[in-house]
Amino acid sequence: HLILRNIFLTYNELSKLNKKFLVLLLPYIKNDFKKNETINNAHRMCCNQYGFNCVDVQSVYLKNNVMDFYMTMMPDKAHQLQRIMYEFGKNIANENFSLFKFSLPSSIDLDFKICSPKNDLQINEKILNLKKNMFYKEYCFRVHKDITISLSRKNQNYKIIASHSWTDNGKKNPFKFYSSLIFFNNADNFIETCATPSYNAFAAIYDDFVIGDNSKIYLGNNRNI
Repeated sequence: HLILRNIFLTYNELSKLNKKFLVLLLPYIKNDFKKNETINNAHRMCCNQYGFNCVDVQSVYLKNNVMDFYMTMMPDKAHQLQRIMYEFGKNIANENFSLFKFSLPSSIDLDFKICSPKNDLQINEKILNLKKNMFYKEYCFRVHKDITISLSRKNQNYKIIASHSWTDNGKKNPFKFYSSLIFFNNADNFIETCATPSYNAFAAIYDDFVIGDNSKIYLGNNRNI
C-alpha cells in the first residue's frame, strides 16, 4: 500500500505544475504479475484523474497476445528491446506536441519538506565531497562508520518517504558494490540500500517511518547502535 501511496502523492504534486506529461507504461513481467498490474492500474487511474497523457504499451501487448513474443527477445525482463524503443521514441518526438493535453491541477495541498545535510541535519563530523556524473553535480556530506546524523526536531512527526544518496566505490564494479543507511527511531529502524555512484540513488522508502525526537541515521554496516 505504501507503493500505491507514493504513486498517488507523485501525481498529486506533478499535476500542479501546469505542464504536459507523457506517461509510458512499458511491458514488465517478473515475479507477481497481479502485483505489477495493481501498480499499473494505479498509474492508469492517476493519468485519467489528473489528465496526464498515457501510452499504455503493456495493455497493447496483452490485447494483441504478443507479450511472450517480445519478452523472450528482451535482454532481461526489466529492459525493452533497443530498436523498438528507438522507433517508439522517434515517433513520439515527431508528434505534434500541441495535441498533448495539460494536466488537471489537484486541489489537495500536502506538506512536503526536502531536508539537506547542510540545513536540516546535525552531523558530528562534516566531510564535504563533490560528487558528479554526466547528469549530476552536487556537494555531499560523507557518512562513515563513526558518523552519527541527528534529524532536526523541527521535522518531528514528518514521515520519511525517500532518500537521495551516493555510494563511493572507487574503481570497483559498480553493479556489485552497494551501501546502505539505517534510519533509527527508538525501537523502530529500517535499512535503505543505495545504488552506486554511477547510478546515484533517489530511493523510495517503503516503511512507515515517522521522525521522532531522537531519530538518527547511521551507515548501514555500522550495527553497533
